[in-house]
Amino acid sequence: MFTSECTNCDGVNSIDPATGKNKWIPGPKSNQTYLLLHDGTAAGNAIDDLLCQPPKLPQHPADIFA
Repeated sequence: MFTSECTNCDGVNSIDPATGKNKWIPGPKSNQTYLLLHDGTAAGNAIDDLLCQPPKLPQHPADIFA
């Protein structure tokens, strides 16, 4: 696995509206969490593989507007 969900990481994500930077603020339990990155190179390669796939076209032209 490239990532895993943080466990026992209660708190919230705070975003600075001026810069867009965010940080995790430990605190009471919320419905928010974050991922822990274990292998950045492997995760990047997996994303590149997905982005470089040819488009998946519909079987029938009419399906484009379905």
